[in-house]
Amino acid sequence: AKGNGWRLCTQEEIYDEQTKGTGCSYNYMHVWTSTPASCPTGCKVIYDGVRTSEKSSACPNAPFDDKDSDPLQIADPNQAVAGARCCKNDGSGSSECDEDCQLFTYFEAEARCEAKGSGWRLCTQQEIHDEQGTGTGCSYNHVHVWTSTDAQCDEKTTCRAIVDGSANNEKSSKCPAAPYDDVADMNVLFVDETEVVAGIRCCSDDGTKGSSFCSSTDCKAFTFAEAEAKCTENMMRLCTRAEIESGLGVGTGCNYDSMHVWVSDFGACSFP
Repeated sequence: AKGNGWRLCTQEEIYDEQTKGTGCSYNYMHVWTSTPASCPTGCKVIYDGVRTSEKSSACPNAPFDDKDSDPLQIADPNQAVAGARCCKNDGSGSSECDEDCQLFTYFEAEARCEAKGSGWRLCTQQEIHDEQGTGTGCSYNHVHVWTSTDAQCDEKTTCRAIVDGSANNEKSSKCPAAPYDDVADMNVLFVDETEVVAGIRCCSDDGTKGSSFCSSTDCKAFTFAEAEAKCTENMMRLCTRAEIESGLGVGTGCNYDSMHVWVSDFGACSFP
């Protein structure tokens, strides 16, 4: 209706801020472009910018709390928002934003990385897991960021952690059926909680006490659901990975110093 050659802007024109500041408060909203795009049939992985960082008070609108939620989430690239962290094959990483905690759709994040040129691209799930680009700004250590890794929208890619009951102990001859040898450089594994069994070690709510439970049978292994229920029954909770690795509960019986035990942490599946 404007005539005189006016048309919808292209994606590139909007990205280059050709119409920035022309009113309607559209600086703060998404706008239509004429650029065609194929609608993906699958989802993408978004991953905690730093798995050990808590959610920052500077990012109150971050959609996933990094302290209490899985480090790995499966997200719809057309609807979800997350941070934009870019990687190069040489190991470089960079966070891209106009302001701290800024969140993008998958395609916006992808465009940000590609606009940097020189081989920059969205990081893969493994690169973010390995903390490539950590500490490069935008407060993305405290939010989830997009990755280029594809995922089925109902795919199980997040598992529960089992942790060596005592990293300094070798596998006990009393526990020949223990599923993982503690000296085989596998102190932490992320496993399918419905298929794997491990020991039960529970912690007090204040994190000062750890106890092992095995129903009077040393080396006994349980499913995750059984372990969680046993802790609740004893007015305790499953320990965290950090608590077990710090030695909480070591020496409390069941030969669990020589086995893996369940913890409450999540992670990308890594079971053998």
